[in-house]
Amino acid sequence: MKYIAILLTISLLFRHTCSAQSDSTKEQFVVGSACPDFHLRDLQYYPLKEAGLTDFKGKWLVLDFWTKSCVSCVASFPKVNLLQKKFTQDVQFILVGRNDKKHGAGIEKLYERFKNHYDLDLTVAYDSVLFQRFGIFATPYIVVIDPAGIVRKTTWFLNESLLGEIMSSNALQPSSDKKNRFIESDSTILSRSEISQWIPGEGQRIPPRIDSQLKKGTFTGKGLSLRNLYNYAYFGLDDWPMNDSLVRTVSRFPVLLTSDSSKFIPDYTSGMSLYNCKLKIPIGTATRRQFQEVLQTELFRCFGFKASVETRSVPCLELRTIGNAGKNLMTKGGIPDTNGGHAGMTFTNLPVTALLTFISSYHQTQPAIFDATGIQGNIDITIDAIIPNLEDLKRALLESGLHLVPVNKEMKTLVIRDPIASIE
Repeated sequence: MKYIAILLTISLLFRHTCSAQSDSTKEQFVVGSACPDFHLRDLQYYPLKEAGLTDFKGKWLVLDFWTKSCVSCVASFPKVNLLQKKFTQDVQFILVGRNDKKHGAGIEKLYERFKNHYDLDLTVAYDSVLFQRFGIFATPYIVVIDPAGIVRKTTWFLNESLLGEIMSSNALQPSSDKKNRFIESDSTILSRSEISQWIPGEGQRIPPRIDSQLKKGTFTGKGLSLRNLYNYAYFGLDDWPMNDSLVRTVSRFPVLLTSDSSKFIPDYTSGMSLYNCKLKIPIGTATRRQFQEVLQTELFRCFGFKASVETRSVPCLELRTIGNAGKNLMTKGGIPDTNGGHAGMTFTNLPVTALLTFISSYHQTQPAIFDATGIQGNIDITIDAIIPNLEDLKRALLESGLHLVPVNKEMKTLVIRDPIASIE
Protein backbone atom coordinates (compact mmCIF):
# COMPACT_ATOMS: atom_id res chain seq x y z
CA MET A 1 0.00 0.00 0.00
CA LYS A 2 2.91 2.35 0.77
CA TYR A 3 4.31 1.83 -2.73
CA ILE A 4 0.92 2.39 -4.38
CA ALA A 5 0.53 5.67 -2.51
CA ILE A 6 4.00 6.80 -3.62
CA LEU A 7 3.32 5.82 -7.23
CA LEU A 8 0.01 7.68 -7.29
CA THR A 9 1.65 10.71 -5.70
CA ILE A 10 4.37 10.78 -8.36
CA SER A 11 1.82 10.40 -11.14
CA LEU A 12 -0.55 13.08 -9.86
CA LEU A 13 2.04 15.52 -8.51
CA PHE A 14 3.89 15.91 -11.79
CA ARG A 15 0.95 15.62 -14.19
CA HIS A 16 1.05 18.64 -16.57
CA THR A 17 -2.37 20.17 -15.97
CA CYS A 18 -1.83 23.90 -15.72
CA SER A 19 -4.84 25.73 -14.32
CA ALA A 20 -3.58 29.17 -13.46
CA GLN A 21 -6.53 30.42 -11.48
CA SER A 22 -7.06 32.05 -8.10
CA ASP A 23 -9.64 31.62 -5.37
CA SER A 24 -12.51 34.03 -6.09
CA THR A 25 -13.05 34.57 -2.35
CA LYS A 26 -9.61 36.17 -2.00
CA GLU A 27 -8.23 39.50 -3.16
CA GLN A 28 -7.72 39.54 -6.93
CA PHE A 29 -5.38 40.87 -9.58
CA VAL A 30 -8.08 42.50 -11.73
CA VAL A 31 -7.18 43.34 -15.31
CA GLY A 32 -7.78 47.02 -16.02
CA SER A 33 -7.56 48.00 -12.36
CA ALA A 34 -4.70 49.28 -10.24
CA CYS A 35 -2.62 46.45 -8.84
CA PRO A 36 -3.12 46.09 -5.09
CA ASP A 37 -0.06 47.31 -3.22
CA PHE A 38 2.26 44.56 -2.00
CA HIS A 39 5.61 44.24 -0.31
CA LEU A 40 8.28 41.64 -1.07
CA ARG A 41 10.49 41.03 1.97
CA ASP A 42 12.94 38.46 0.65
CA LEU A 43 14.23 39.67 -2.72
CA GLN A 44 17.33 37.99 -4.08
CA TYR A 45 19.56 38.95 -7.04
CA TYR A 46 18.14 42.49 -6.99
CA PRO A 47 19.67 45.77 -5.72
CA LEU A 48 17.04 45.98 -2.97
CA LYS A 49 16.42 43.34 -0.32
CA GLU A 50 12.83 44.51 0.12
CA ALA A 51 10.54 46.30 -2.33
CA GLY A 52 6.92 47.24 -2.84
CA LEU A 53 4.82 47.92 -5.92
CA THR A 54 5.80 51.61 -6.02
CA ASP A 55 9.47 50.67 -6.32
CA PHE A 56 8.77 49.21 -9.76
CA LYS A 57 6.61 52.01 -11.18
CA GLY A 58 7.92 53.41 -14.46
CA LYS A 59 8.77 49.90 -15.67
CA TRP A 60 6.73 46.89 -16.71
CA LEU A 61 6.59 44.26 -13.98
CA VAL A 62 5.98 40.52 -14.43
CA LEU A 63 5.23 38.47 -11.30
CA ASP A 64 5.71 34.78 -12.08
CA PHE A 65 4.30 32.71 -9.20
CA TRP A 66 5.72 29.18 -8.87
CA THR A 67 5.89 26.24 -6.49
CA LYS A 68 8.23 23.29 -5.91
CA SER A 69 5.78 20.77 -7.34
CA CYS A 70 5.05 22.66 -10.59
CA VAL A 71 6.94 20.94 -13.42
CA SER A 72 6.03 23.51 -16.08
CA CYS A 73 7.11 26.34 -13.75
CA VAL A 74 10.68 25.15 -13.32
CA ALA A 75 10.90 24.04 -16.95
CA SER A 76 10.10 27.63 -17.98
CA PHE A 77 12.98 29.23 -16.06
CA PRO A 78 15.42 29.25 -19.03
CA LYS A 79 12.70 30.82 -21.21
CA VAL A 80 11.94 33.47 -18.59
CA ASN A 81 15.67 34.17 -18.39
CA LEU A 82 15.78 34.80 -22.14
CA LEU A 83 12.76 37.11 -21.88
CA GLN A 84 14.45 39.10 -19.11
CA LYS A 85 17.55 39.55 -21.28
CA LYS A 86 15.42 40.52 -24.28
CA PHE A 87 13.35 43.10 -22.38
CA THR A 88 15.95 44.12 -19.78
CA GLN A 89 15.44 47.88 -20.36
CA ASP A 90 11.66 47.81 -20.11
CA VAL A 91 10.55 44.84 -17.99
CA GLN A 92 11.41 43.51 -14.54
CA PHE A 93 10.66 39.81 -14.07
CA ILE A 94 10.33 38.44 -10.55
CA LEU A 95 9.94 34.76 -9.77
CA VAL A 96 7.74 34.55 -6.67
CA GLY A 97 8.19 31.19 -4.95
CA ARG A 98 5.96 29.69 -2.29
CA ASN A 99 8.19 28.87 0.68
CA ASP A 100 5.81 27.84 3.47
CA LYS A 101 6.92 24.85 5.53
CA LYS A 102 4.07 22.60 4.40
CA HIS A 103 4.42 22.97 0.62
CA GLY A 104 7.59 24.94 -0.05
CA ALA A 105 10.31 23.74 2.29
CA GLY A 106 13.64 23.67 0.45
CA ILE A 107 12.46 25.77 -2.50
CA GLU A 108 15.45 28.12 -2.14
CA LYS A 109 17.97 25.29 -2.57
CA LEU A 110 15.96 23.96 -5.51
CA TYR A 111 16.15 27.30 -7.30
CA GLU A 112 19.89 27.62 -6.64
CA ARG A 113 20.42 24.26 -8.34
CA PHE A 114 18.54 25.44 -11.44
CA LYS A 115 20.24 28.85 -11.35
CA ASN A 116 23.68 27.27 -11.42
CA HIS A 117 22.81 24.66 -14.04
CA TYR A 118 21.18 27.11 -16.49
CA ASP A 119 23.22 30.19 -15.53
CA LEU A 120 20.03 32.09 -14.70
CA ASP A 121 20.10 35.83 -14.04
CA LEU A 122 16.64 36.41 -12.56
CA THR A 123 15.27 38.23 -9.55
CA VAL A 124 13.64 35.87 -7.07
CA ALA A 125 11.33 36.46 -4.11
CA TYR A 126 10.06 33.90 -1.63
CA ASP A 127 6.69 34.93 -0.23
CA SER A 128 3.90 32.59 0.80
CA VAL A 129 1.87 35.53 2.11
CA LEU A 130 1.11 36.71 -1.43
CA PHE A 131 -0.09 33.22 -2.37
CA GLN A 132 -2.52 33.27 0.55
CA ARG A 133 -3.57 36.89 0.07
CA PHE A 134 -4.52 36.40 -3.58
CA GLY A 135 -5.74 32.81 -3.22
CA ILE A 136 -3.26 31.41 -5.73
CA PHE A 137 -3.71 27.66 -5.52
CA ALA A 138 -2.46 26.58 -8.95
CA THR A 139 0.69 27.52 -10.79
CA PRO A 140 2.11 28.84 -13.05
CA TYR A 141 0.25 32.09 -12.39
CA ILE A 142 1.65 35.15 -14.16
CA VAL A 143 0.65 38.78 -13.60
CA VAL A 144 1.72 41.52 -16.04
CA ILE A 145 1.63 45.05 -14.58
CA ASP A 146 2.26 48.17 -16.67
CA PRO A 147 4.53 51.11 -15.68
CA ALA A 148 1.56 52.96 -14.16
CA GLY A 149 0.76 50.04 -11.85
CA ILE A 150 -2.26 48.79 -13.82
CA VAL A 151 -2.76 45.03 -14.18
CA ARG A 152 -2.68 44.31 -17.91
CA LYS A 153 -2.81 40.52 -18.00
CA THR A 154 -3.19 37.46 -15.78
CA THR A 155 -2.24 34.20 -17.45
CA TRP A 156 -0.44 30.90 -16.97
CA PHE A 157 1.55 31.25 -20.22
CA LEU A 158 3.84 34.00 -21.51
CA ASN A 159 6.26 34.21 -24.42
CA GLU A 160 8.00 36.99 -26.35
CA SER A 161 5.18 37.41 -28.84
CA LEU A 162 2.46 37.68 -26.22
CA LEU A 163 4.48 40.00 -23.98
CA GLY A 164 5.29 42.26 -26.92
CA GLU A 165 1.63 42.35 -27.89
CA ILE A 166 0.59 43.30 -24.34
CA MET A 167 3.19 46.05 -24.12
CA SER A 168 2.39 47.55 -27.52
CA SER A 169 -1.38 47.46 -27.18
CA ASN A 170 -3.35 50.33 -25.68
CA ALA A 171 -6.30 48.01 -25.14
CA LEU A 172 -6.51 46.13 -21.87
CA GLN A 173 -6.08 42.41 -22.19
CA PRO A 174 -9.00 40.26 -21.03
CA SER A 175 -8.58 38.80 -17.55
CA SER A 176 -8.38 35.07 -17.04
CA ASP A 177 -10.51 35.61 -13.93
CA LYS A 178 -13.23 37.65 -15.66
CA LYS A 179 -13.28 36.41 -19.22
CA ASN A 180 -15.00 33.06 -19.50
CA ARG A 181 -17.02 32.60 -22.62
CA PHE A 182 -17.50 28.91 -22.00
CA ILE A 183 -21.11 28.91 -20.80
CA GLU A 184 -22.31 26.08 -18.62
CA SER A 185 -25.40 24.26 -19.87
CA ASP A 186 -28.79 25.02 -18.39
CA SER A 187 -29.97 22.51 -15.78
CA THR A 188 -33.13 21.86 -17.82
CA ILE A 189 -31.18 20.52 -20.81
CA LEU A 190 -31.22 16.72 -20.89
CA SER A 191 -28.67 16.18 -23.64
CA ARG A 192 -25.97 18.33 -25.23
CA SER A 193 -22.70 18.00 -27.15
CA GLU A 194 -20.66 21.10 -27.81
CA ILE A 195 -17.12 21.96 -28.91
CA SER A 196 -16.13 25.63 -28.94
CA GLN A 197 -12.97 27.67 -29.47
CA TRP A 198 -10.85 28.21 -26.36
CA ILE A 199 -9.96 31.82 -25.54
CA PRO A 200 -6.53 32.61 -24.02
CA GLY A 201 -6.92 33.55 -20.38
CA GLU A 202 -9.88 31.28 -19.67
CA GLY A 203 -7.75 28.79 -17.81
CA GLN A 204 -7.63 25.07 -18.45
CA ARG A 205 -9.62 22.16 -17.15
CA ILE A 206 -8.29 18.80 -18.31
CA PRO A 207 -10.11 15.95 -16.52
CA PRO A 208 -8.12 12.70 -16.34
CA ARG A 209 -11.09 10.63 -17.61
CA ILE A 210 -14.10 11.27 -19.78
CA ASP A 211 -16.32 9.68 -17.13
CA SER A 212 -14.90 11.70 -14.22
CA GLN A 213 -18.30 13.40 -13.80
CA LEU A 214 -20.37 10.34 -14.66
CA LYS A 215 -22.74 10.68 -11.69
CA LYS A 216 -23.69 14.15 -12.88
CA GLY A 217 -24.06 12.97 -16.47
CA THR A 218 -21.68 15.66 -17.69
CA PHE A 219 -18.19 16.10 -19.09
CA THR A 220 -16.55 19.54 -19.13
CA GLY A 221 -13.08 20.38 -20.42
CA LYS A 222 -11.36 23.67 -21.23
CA GLY A 223 -8.23 24.43 -23.23
CA LEU A 224 -8.10 20.95 -24.78
CA SER A 225 -5.99 20.03 -27.79
CA LEU A 226 -7.31 17.69 -30.47
CA ARG A 227 -5.02 15.00 -29.08
CA ASN A 228 -6.76 15.40 -25.72
CA LEU A 229 -10.19 15.19 -27.34
CA TYR A 230 -9.41 12.16 -29.52
CA ASN A 231 -7.85 10.31 -26.58
CA TYR A 232 -11.02 10.92 -24.57
CA ALA A 233 -13.21 9.82 -27.50
CA TYR A 234 -11.41 6.57 -28.31
CA PHE A 235 -9.69 5.53 -25.07
CA GLY A 236 -11.68 7.36 -22.39
CA LEU A 237 -8.57 9.04 -20.93
CA ASP A 238 -6.67 12.24 -21.56
CA ASP A 239 -3.40 10.43 -20.92
CA TRP A 240 -2.26 7.33 -19.07
CA PRO A 241 0.42 7.15 -16.38
CA MET A 242 2.99 4.39 -16.08
CA ASN A 243 0.85 2.39 -13.64
CA ASP A 244 -2.06 2.21 -16.11
CA SER A 245 -2.54 -1.03 -18.05
CA LEU A 246 -2.85 0.92 -21.33
CA VAL A 247 0.82 1.92 -21.22
CA ARG A 248 2.11 -1.37 -22.60
CA THR A 249 -0.56 -1.82 -25.26
CA VAL A 250 -1.80 1.59 -26.47
CA SER A 251 0.22 4.47 -27.92
CA ARG A 252 -0.38 7.85 -26.30
CA PHE A 253 0.17 9.65 -29.61
CA PRO A 254 -2.02 9.35 -32.73
CA VAL A 255 -0.68 8.76 -36.22
CA LEU A 256 -1.74 11.67 -38.44
CA LEU A 257 -2.40 10.85 -42.09
CA THR A 258 -3.87 14.22 -42.95
CA SER A 259 -3.08 16.83 -45.57
CA ASP A 260 -3.12 19.52 -42.88
CA SER A 261 -1.91 18.65 -39.38
CA SER A 262 -1.92 22.24 -38.10
CA LYS A 263 -5.15 21.64 -36.18
CA PHE A 264 -3.17 19.25 -33.96
CA ILE A 265 -0.58 21.89 -33.04
CA PRO A 266 -2.01 24.00 -30.19
CA ASP A 267 -1.02 27.67 -29.89
CA TYR A 268 -1.53 28.92 -26.34
CA THR A 269 -0.83 32.53 -27.35
CA SER A 270 -3.61 32.87 -29.92
CA GLY A 271 -5.79 30.03 -28.70
CA MET A 272 -5.73 28.39 -32.13
CA SER A 273 -6.26 24.62 -32.15
CA LEU A 274 -7.42 24.64 -28.53
CA TYR A 275 -11.01 23.90 -27.61
CA ASN A 276 -13.63 23.71 -24.90
CA CYS A 277 -15.90 20.70 -24.74
CA LYS A 278 -19.23 20.18 -22.97
CA LEU A 279 -21.15 16.92 -23.02
CA LYS A 280 -24.36 16.16 -21.17
CA ILE A 281 -26.24 12.86 -21.07
CA PRO A 282 -29.35 12.14 -18.94
CA ILE A 283 -28.37 11.08 -15.43
CA GLY A 284 -28.94 7.39 -14.86
CA THR A 285 -28.35 6.40 -18.46
CA ALA A 286 -24.88 7.92 -18.92
CA THR A 287 -22.00 5.49 -19.36
CA ARG A 288 -18.37 5.92 -20.28
CA ARG A 289 -19.04 4.34 -23.65
CA GLN A 290 -21.91 6.73 -24.36
CA PHE A 291 -19.70 9.73 -23.65
CA GLN A 292 -17.06 8.34 -26.00
CA GLU A 293 -19.55 7.70 -28.81
CA VAL A 294 -21.08 11.17 -28.47
CA LEU A 295 -17.64 12.80 -28.55
CA GLN A 296 -16.58 10.70 -31.55
CA THR A 297 -19.64 11.93 -33.45
CA GLU A 298 -19.03 15.53 -32.39
CA LEU A 299 -15.38 15.42 -33.47
CA PHE A 300 -16.32 14.10 -36.90
CA ARG A 301 -19.04 16.74 -37.25
CA CYS A 302 -16.66 19.57 -36.30
CA PHE A 303 -13.42 18.51 -38.00
CA GLY A 304 -14.34 15.82 -40.53
CA PHE A 305 -11.42 13.47 -39.81
CA LYS A 306 -11.87 9.71 -39.97
CA ALA A 307 -10.41 7.94 -36.95
CA SER A 308 -9.80 4.28 -36.18
CA VAL A 309 -7.78 2.24 -33.70
CA GLU A 310 -5.19 0.08 -35.51
CA THR A 311 -2.11 -1.97 -34.61
CA ARG A 312 1.02 -0.12 -35.68
CA SER A 313 4.76 -0.15 -35.11
CA VAL A 314 5.46 3.00 -33.09
CA PRO A 315 8.62 4.56 -31.56
CA CYS A 316 9.17 3.75 -27.88
CA LEU A 317 11.99 3.81 -25.34
CA GLU A 318 13.39 0.93 -23.31
CA LEU A 319 15.23 1.33 -20.03
CA ARG A 320 18.13 -1.13 -20.03
CA THR A 321 20.99 -1.96 -17.68
CA ILE A 322 24.71 -1.81 -18.40
CA GLY A 323 27.09 -4.34 -16.90
CA ASN A 324 26.31 -5.23 -13.28
CA ALA A 325 23.90 -2.34 -12.79
CA GLY A 326 20.99 -4.67 -12.07
CA LYS A 327 22.87 -6.22 -9.16
CA ASN A 328 24.30 -2.92 -7.93
CA LEU A 329 20.89 -1.24 -7.84
CA MET A 330 19.15 -3.97 -5.84
CA THR A 331 17.66 -2.45 -2.70
CA LYS A 332 19.31 -2.73 0.69
CA GLY A 333 15.87 -2.59 2.27
CA GLY A 334 14.17 0.05 4.34
CA ILE A 335 10.84 1.87 4.12
CA PRO A 336 9.80 2.49 0.48
CA ASP A 337 10.27 6.21 -0.08
CA THR A 338 11.14 9.01 -2.48
CA ASN A 339 13.01 12.18 -1.65
CA GLY A 340 13.78 15.11 -3.91
CA GLY A 341 12.16 16.72 -6.92
CA HIS A 342 13.03 18.67 -10.06
CA ALA A 343 16.75 18.91 -9.28
CA GLY A 344 17.27 15.26 -8.38
CA MET A 345 15.48 12.34 -6.76
CA THR A 346 16.36 9.42 -4.50
CA PHE A 347 14.29 6.23 -4.64
CA THR A 348 14.53 3.81 -1.73
CA ASN A 349 13.23 0.23 -1.94
CA LEU A 350 10.92 0.88 -4.89
CA PRO A 351 10.35 -1.00 -8.17
CA VAL A 352 11.67 0.21 -11.51
CA THR A 353 8.06 1.16 -12.37
CA ALA A 354 8.23 4.02 -9.86
CA LEU A 355 11.36 5.35 -11.58
CA LEU A 356 9.70 5.14 -15.01
CA THR A 357 6.59 6.93 -13.71
CA PHE A 358 8.80 9.71 -12.40
CA ILE A 359 10.69 10.10 -15.68
CA SER A 360 7.52 9.99 -17.78
CA SER A 361 5.83 12.66 -15.66
CA TYR A 362 8.54 15.15 -16.67
CA HIS A 363 8.83 14.13 -20.32
CA GLN A 364 5.25 13.62 -21.44
CA THR A 365 6.00 14.41 -25.08
CA GLN A 366 8.48 11.52 -25.24
CA PRO A 367 7.41 8.04 -26.42
CA ALA A 368 6.29 5.42 -23.92
CA ILE A 369 9.08 3.99 -21.75
CA PHE A 370 9.27 0.24 -21.10
CA ASP A 371 11.16 -1.61 -18.42
CA ALA A 372 13.76 -3.84 -20.09
CA THR A 373 16.15 -3.96 -17.11
CA GLY A 374 15.22 -7.50 -16.07
CA ILE A 375 15.41 -6.39 -12.43
CA GLN A 376 12.96 -8.52 -10.44
CA GLY A 377 12.99 -6.81 -7.04
CA ASN A 378 13.03 -3.25 -5.79
CA ILE A 379 15.93 -0.86 -6.27
CA ASP A 380 17.74 2.02 -4.57
CA ILE A 381 18.86 4.80 -6.89
CA THR A 382 19.80 8.47 -6.69
CA ILE A 383 19.43 10.57 -9.83
CA ASP A 384 21.61 13.66 -9.49
CA ALA A 385 20.32 15.68 -12.44
CA ILE A 386 18.07 18.53 -13.55
CA ILE A 387 15.16 16.21 -14.29
CA PRO A 388 13.34 18.38 -16.91
CA ASN A 389 16.57 18.43 -18.95
CA LEU A 390 16.44 15.13 -20.84
CA GLU A 391 20.14 15.07 -21.71
CA ASP A 392 21.16 15.72 -18.11
CA LEU A 393 18.75 13.01 -16.99
CA LYS A 394 20.23 10.51 -19.44
CA ARG A 395 23.72 11.36 -18.17
CA ALA A 396 22.69 10.66 -14.57
CA LEU A 397 21.00 7.38 -15.55
CA LEU A 398 24.18 6.26 -17.33
CA GLU A 399 26.18 6.97 -14.18
CA SER A 400 23.92 4.45 -12.43
CA GLY A 401 24.26 1.91 -15.24
CA LEU A 402 20.93 2.60 -16.96
CA HIS A 403 20.25 3.92 -20.43
CA LEU A 404 17.22 4.76 -22.56
CA VAL A 405 17.27 3.01 -25.92
CA PRO A 406 14.96 3.92 -28.85
CA VAL A 407 12.96 0.91 -30.17
CA ASN A 408 9.80 0.22 -32.15
CA LYS A 409 6.88 -1.76 -30.72
CA GLU A 410 3.57 -3.03 -32.06
CA MET A 411 0.85 -1.13 -30.22
CA LYS A 412 -2.77 -0.15 -30.67
CA THR A 413 -2.66 3.31 -32.19
CA LEU A 414 -5.28 5.87 -33.09
CA VAL A 415 -4.92 6.66 -36.80
CA ILE A 416 -6.52 9.90 -38.03
CA ARG A 417 -7.15 10.41 -41.74
CA ASP A 418 -8.74 12.91 -44.08
CA PRO A 419 -12.35 11.89 -44.76
CA ILE A 420 -12.22 11.48 -48.56
CA ALA A 421 -8.84 10.00 -49.40
CA SER A 422 -5.95 8.76 -47.31
CA ILE A 423 -2.53 10.27 -48.07
CA GLU A 424 -0.66 7.05 -47.21
